[in-house]
Amino acid sequence: MSKNNGNAIERLTYYYVNYIVKNHSDSYHIRRIVSWVPLILKGIDKLPGAAPECLRIRQASFSYKNKKFKARYNHKIGSRGGVEIIEVLPGPGSPDGKTVLEIKNFSDAEKCYNSFQNTINNFIKNTP
Repeated sequence: MSKNNGNAIERLTYYYVNYIVKNHSDSYHIRRIVSWVPLILKGIDKLPGAAPECLRIRQASFSYKNKKFKARYNHKIGSRGGVEIIEVLPGPGSPDGKTVLEIKNFSDAEKCYNSFQNTINNFIKNTP
């Protein structure tokens, strides 16, 4: 069960799904992630104290254990693109850090929902 505000996640999910459908209706490789969005956002939302929010038009951000992260679409993940969750380093322009998780298909999105807390805790433990 989510520890954070379910209504905020529902609104954020609607925002991203609406954005994809409206702006990428002719791009199947991007549209296919619509079904992943709620699983990814709910997986993030299950982290204690992490409330995903809209960072930029196409990026969700959240903080966890004093670190910042963002989730975004990346055309270069897998053969048809996917979603990556990456650390945001301190500094001007929110520079990209290391990748926490790449989501290439629905099964990966389901794993994110079910075990993202373990994934990100291992990342934090093993990343200086």
